[in-house]
Amino acid sequence: MAIYLISNTGKEFSYNSLKKMFEIKSVQSVIDYISYFEESYLIFCIPKFSYSYKQQQVNPKKVYSIDNGFSYTNSVSFSKDKGKMLENCVFLELRKRFKEIYYFQEEKECDFILKEKNKIAGAIQVCYDLNEESMNREIKGII
Repeated sequence: MAIYLISNTGKEFSYNSLKKMFEIKSVQSVIDYISYFEESYLIFCIPKFSYSYKQQQVNPKKVYSIDNGFSYTNSVSFSKDKGKMLENCVFLELRKRFKEIYYFQEEKECDFILKEKNKIAGAIQVCYDLNEESMNREIKGII
């Protein structure tokens, strides 16, 4: 499960999807494993932004790795996906500066929503290859 999560840094996951994928009998076991990975600083998970705490808990989370080199070396992915690695790098820097980091996704996605003192402090999009098509998508996501 750890290798899967490291290979999918910057992507969403749910406890139920991992339970089914790895044929684990209990969702609580998956939650425990994720907790162990986070406590050992192997991965970090951020919730989907919502004003409802309950919604933050039940919605899929996004996973990030402690180190791009570690992810690259241990990933089972055949792609180098520079965009994914850039997003992970930005997350690691934001983690040093902000206690509360979220992602947002409805019709469009915003990579990071930053919260300080019960207020939205910022919204950040990460894009490795900015062209006309990706610029429109990224701008709509941040708006």
